[in-house]
Amino acid sequence: MTDEQTANAGAGPVERVVRPLPGQWQAPSTEAAHAMGANGGQTVDAERLAFEAWMRGHCWALGATWTGTEYRSDGEQGGWPDPQAMATRRLWAAWRDRAALANGGRWA
Repeated sequence: MTDEQTANAGAGPVERVVRPLPGQWQAPSTEAAHAMGANGGQTVDAERLAFEAWMRGHCWALGATWTGTEYRSDGEQGGWPDPQAMATRRLWAAWRDRAALANGGRWA
């Protein structure tokens, strides 16, 4: 038995922290993902522009226009929701939040 095994005998399961090597994929923790979903991420213009380029790369219509704070369609000005604009907002939130999580939950 190793010294570590002896020291931890009877202590229950030992949680190991596995750190990725440089350049390896690292998923965010479930706690960080939940917090980001609950609170949302900060809007960074470079990420928004990258999101729009990614949408174009997929040949997906934005379905809404950036207002400076959110994606909104012309049809929503009267208070009625636009399903295409709602889909864009969902995709944008996922893109924005995932980028923030990949950056350690913050923007540099």
